[in-house]
Amino acid sequence: MARQEVNIGVEGNDGTGDSIRESFRKSNENFSELYAVFGQGGTINFTALSDTPDELTSNTIPLVNDAGTAIVLATLASNSAIDASLQDTITFSYNVAGKLIISTAFTEMSDDLTPTLGGPLSANGNPIAKVEVSESAAARYGSNSNN
Repeated sequence: MARQEVNIGVEGNDGTGDSIRESFRKSNENFSELYAVFGQGGTINFTALSDTPDELTSNTIPLVNDAGTAIVLATLASNSAIDASLQDTITFSYNVAGKLIISTAFTEMSDDLTPTLGGPLSANGNPIAKVEVSESAAARYGSNSNN
């Protein structure tokens, strides 16, 4: 809730300001909000705060904007949000009440149809290098593997 200003009118008792009842209603609501902020009872809804979105969206998380001036709601996403042709490597599940489950989409190397190696790798002391692979090289390797 935003702070509510009591309209005191132009002059005393001229009938242009808030009624006594309306003035005290606004005062009570302002005090309830203050008490809630300081943990003394009362509540403040998240959407009532001035720097938050007015409406909440399901399956989003609050983040501070780039300028650091407000809270925005962001949707969790994986690789396909950057490029629709990419296969997602992370999945999100909201199926368990009160839980966000984050999992890797690949549980085995064979799940990744286009695996890439970012640098050298040791396989039990044997080096694996990032080398270009062509169909002809793969065919030559396959024909020599019987030796």
